[in-house]
Amino acid sequence: MVNIMESVKEGMVSKNSQEYRLKKIIKNSHRSLVIGTILLILFLLASVLMVRVSDKCLENTMYLNQYRLGSKTLTYAVQAYAVTGDKHYYDDYMQELNEDRNRDIAWRGLERNDIKEQEWEALREIANFSNGLVPLEEDAMKAVESGDIGKATAFVFGTEYGDTIQKINDLTDRTIQKIQERMDREKQVILLIQAGLGFAFLIYFMHMIFQNVRTLRFSVQELLTPILKVSEQMIIMSKGNLHTRLEMEVDDSEVGQMVAAIDAMKLNLVNIIDEISFILEQMGSGNYNVTISQKYVGEFIQIKDSFLQIVEEMRHTVGTIQEASKELDGGSGQLAKAAEELAISCTSQATQVSDLMMLLDFLEQNIMSNERDAEEAVKISNTSQSVLEMSNVKLNELKGTMQSIMNAVMKLNEVMIANGEEELIRKVNSEIEKGIFITEEASANMEDVLVGAEETTGRIDNIVKNLQAEMQSIEQIQESISVVAGVVDNNSAISQETAAISEEQKSQAESLVLLLNKFHI
Repeated sequence: MVNIMESVKEGMVSKNSQEYRLKKIIKNSHRSLVIGTILLILFLLASVLMVRVSDKCLENTMYLNQYRLGSKTLTYAVQAYAVTGDKHYYDDYMQELNEDRNRDIAWRGLERNDIKEQEWEALREIANFSNGLVPLEEDAMKAVESGDIGKATAFVFGTEYGDTIQKINDLTDRTIQKIQERMDREKQVILLIQAGLGFAFLIYFMHMIFQNVRTLRFSVQELLTPILKVSEQMIIMSKGNLHTRLEMEVDDSEVGQMVAAIDAMKLNLVNIIDEISFILEQMGSGNYNVTISQKYVGEFIQIKDSFLQIVEEMRHTVGTIQEASKELDGGSGQLAKAAEELAISCTSQATQVSDLMMLLDFLEQNIMSNERDAEEAVKISNTSQSVLEMSNVKLNELKGTMQSIMNAVMKLNEVMIANGEEELIRKVNSEIEKGIFITEEASANMEDVLVGAEETTGRIDNIVKNLQAEMQSIEQIQESISVVAGVVDNNSAISQETAAISEEQKSQAESLVLLLNKFHI
């Protein structure tokens, strides 16, 4: 099979190959087609020639009869005119001679056709005879014009005129017969040619039938049937069955070479599949130290390269995993120790956070107590402010009363001055002025006390607000510390769980190292 494929690559085409036989059939078909085309063209040319010869024969006969008709028309008209003297026959004669001119038309038509020289001599002789009758006809018409009917009749019915007419008719008949005979001979030759061409075309047609049957048989047996078998085989192969045998012989033909190529391809695929299956089985058992011995050709080389790359990558990967597992084994112990220390640290942090929560609770209680005391102080301050405001009102009323007393004393002074008690008036005025001074001073002091009370109340309100703000801050700190406490507790639990997982991971890492040591790279 290899030798056959190599011979195909070298371009060797044997006589047994379908290409050679198909080219031969095509060449014969082309040759037959050319011959048939030539025969058909010759047959058509012969038919056209036969039609032309027949047309010419018909035209010559028609022109000769037209020439004879023209002559007879002139003869009949002149004879009738000579006998009857009727002007009508004279007009017919002149019309034929000058207008209808059948003889001239026939002569020009004969000139266009293939008339032989001997035939032209006969025609010219007929024309000479016809021209020889013209003087007799003219004499007859002159005699008629002069009224001598007998003389006119003698010219056109005489022996000379009758003999000439007879000669013209006989010569015309012979000429027509000779032309027809010549044309008949030409038609017979053409008919023989047509018959020969028809017989040759019949032989060609039978040959074409034989050639078509041969081509059809070759197409069915040598092309269609092998193609169907190969197609069926390829369908079976496409379904993954590579162990079926193609029931066709291997030879030096294209089909045989194709069968050899298919068998070689199936064998190569089976060998490749077996080798790949074996290598995958070895890799499945952990042995990556494998080699590829099967010969990969064409695009199968890509499979080999890809497979070698996969094996190399797997070796590198497994080696890397082994090294990483060893490092993981060493690092898992450190992770377990660190997780344990983290658990201890998280527990300590949880204790400290708990103590901080207790201190914050104590501080919150003190702030709440101070807030309550401040609120009581605000209430007392508000009450004192109310009392001071009432006292201020009373002092204002007292100032009005003192002013009324002063007015009354001034009236009393007038009375007492009139009575001469000036010393008493001075004492009373002095006491009254002292009372007014004290009242005004007390009112001024009361205003200062009211201002101080309002300022004290405002400061106490600010203290209460600050204490409330501190309470809110303490509450936020408590919430934050609660979250931190939860996180710390969660971290403590997670760290303890991590420590347990780290211990388990260490055990699994040791198992992984033992498992990876089974791979051979």
